[in-house]
Amino acid sequence: MRKLMVLLILLGVLCVSVPQTEAARFAKAEEVTRPAGTIWGYPGSNVRFEIADPRKAETFVAKNGEQRLRLKEPGDVFVKAVFYESNGDIIEYHLTFHVTGQAVDETAVDVNSYAEEVLALVNAERRKYNLEPLRLAQDLNEDAMVRARECVRHFSHQRPDGSDYNTVLRNPYKEAGENLSAGRPSAQATVEGWMNSPAHRDNILYPNFREMGIGYLYESNSRYRHYWAQLFRR
Repeated sequence: MRKLMVLLILLGVLCVSVPQTEAARFAKAEEVTRPAGTIWGYPGSNVRFEIADPRKAETFVAKNGEQRLRLKEPGDVFVKAVFYESNGDIIEYHLTFHVTGQAVDETAVDVNSYAEEVLALVNAERRKYNLEPLRLAQDLNEDAMVRARECVRHFSHQRPDGSDYNTVLRNPYKEAGENLSAGRPSAQATVEGWMNSPAHRDNILYPNFREMGIGYLYESNSRYRHYWAQLFRR
């Protein structure tokens, strides 16, 4: 049984001292391409979206009370996502959405599409090397979600109880691998980070892997806030 162990990607946030009467404020910028009809959100976060052109996007409140963004029409739309942290910090993401295609059923794409997005990005990289595409496995998604939660308090390929990451896998496998990332707010930025790291890249381009699972968690009261876990197997 083969295990591929890799390095961890941490994208820390640098901050400066501020007066005690003011909240610390940080800003990041990102460009994202999505089809019209996409619903965008950050599960578990206290975030508010500010839209430059309300004709192209709109906000709504999900059943759990969190705000979501819906991309309505093709074209470019500029959005500011403002995160209000429990410690008083305010974090801004300046997002440029390149919206493609025609409007689709509003329920067709939900926040759970992170896994599908990572899969598409990973398979695009594998195609460059004539490798077979990976497919998503629901049980691996669930296992990866467990690992994402564990990484909030223990960011390591070892689990909080000291066992190796592969003990999270519930079903039989011949080979397994894991990539982790923290601090990156989108699937695109996460996959780019993995591809720029030789060990993570090796997992993504390993010819023998056939299935993949993705877990993503936003935890506002943690050091890196965004946590990604990617599991592979054959």
